[in-house]
Amino acid sequence: MLSIGDKYWGQEGKIDLAIETYMASLDKSRAFFRHYFVIIWRLSEKEMWTGLISFLEKLLLKADDAVITDFMGYGINDEGESFALPLARAVKETNRWDVLASIYDKAIAAGPSFDYRTLYRVHYLYGQALLRRNGHEEAGLAPLEAIFHLSAPTGRDFERASIIQLVISNLVPVYLKLAKSKTNTPETKERHFGKLEELRKQFEALGAARTDNSDASIALARYLHVRGDDAGAKALTRGYIVQALEMLSDDDPENDQMSFWNLGRVFSVFDDMVNAPAAWEMMSQSTQADYQAYLDKKAVWEKKVEAKRLAKEAKDAKEATSETTPTSTDGKGDAVDKDAPNHGSESAADDDTQSEDDIEEPDEPDRAIAFCDGCGDRWMAPSEIWTCMDDGGQVQFDEKCYRKLQEGTLAKAICDRDHTFWLLGKRDDAKLDAVPKGSVLVGGQVITQEAWKKQLRTQYVEYDAVAAEAAVVDVSPSK
Repeated sequence: MLSIGDKYWGQEGKIDLAIETYMASLDKSRAFFRHYFVIIWRLSEKEMWTGLISFLEKLLLKADDAVITDFMGYGINDEGESFALPLARAVKETNRWDVLASIYDKAIAAGPSFDYRTLYRVHYLYGQALLRRNGHEEAGLAPLEAIFHLSAPTGRDFERASIIQLVISNLVPVYLKLAKSKTNTPETKERHFGKLEELRKQFEALGAARTDNSDASIALARYLHVRGDDAGAKALTRGYIVQALEMLSDDDPENDQMSFWNLGRVFSVFDDMVNAPAAWEMMSQSTQADYQAYLDKKAVWEKKVEAKRLAKEAKDAKEATSETTPTSTDGKGDAVDKDAPNHGSESAADDDTQSEDDIEEPDEPDRAIAFCDGCGDRWMAPSEIWTCMDDGGQVQFDEKCYRKLQEGTLAKAICDRDHTFWLLGKRDDAKLDAVPKGSVLVGGQVITQEAWKKQLRTQYVEYDAVAAEAAVVDVSPSK
């Protein structure tokens, strides 16, 4: 029946009949999990949220527990996004949070049937979905916090460390929002600051298994900065700065864009609006340089392809001529082709002509420096970008999506309107295009890139709370 439903889905005006057929198929079997993910995704693309809820209710809630166990076990890791995101959007649009709770609560109850990674994914996706419900953050925290208490199998310390760091990076912005909320009591705020401190201890307890340059370290650094502990925050972000500066000093320009992006994330942590615009501008310049390098490589490639084409045409023409040229004898009675090619020189020519496999077209790089997390539109130049500081510079919005976020009408569930944002204003093309190559505009002053990197090392790597402040050149905009 599923195949019949697929045929209806592809016919104009028969989508409702397709859905009826899909629903009816569940009366006969609930074992075609791969197909169910396709149906879920189709319904979400059409934004048929009520139909999606009805399908999931019948598939997962009006059946024995073995069905939801098999369904989650089959696809929650590989197909998780194809299931979790549509479900979260559907319950939000229909206000059927009871369906969300029923599905995930049944899955969590089946925990002993799952391996560690699957059970973690169930908790993680449940928490993520609940956090999308404004004003109900506490409910969303519980499944995520429960992940800390899941037992990982022996010998999988690094897998557990990776999971714990991901959870920390998700929890910190939520705790931070609740700790800073003007509507919460001082006791509630302090309780959430205490939870943030516990997260830092969890991170430190990972020891050698943790990744220092991780989203978790950025998130915790943001917490420490908000609390006024910049020394502790810089200790967590030092690795980002050191790695970025080292890569910017090597001979490989292809890693420059990511280096400037990581610098920008650190600047977001510290509300560093002096250095952040410079990082964005340099990221744009490195992207343009990558594209120019691509154009240069492509020009060389096109010449090689043309040379190969001409060589082949010449060879084909010579072979065609030799086939029609009469032969003569060499005086010994042997036939000689007067126009026969010199095999030695042909061999040399063949050596000069690359094979098809050797002539590989270079890949065109992405010219975008960032994309809007609300609508997916891309920026080719650093201009009019809203960046979330509480998410460590990881989330960007254009003006339209930022306004929707503030109004609570943004369709995509990401970030939070109560977070702290910074607007990178409209690019001053005349001023920035006039900056000499090898220099950068920082806080209204043009300095060399080397001087800027040295300043960043002093400020963020080799800092001393008092000495660093005195050593850094004041490049703040004049008031």
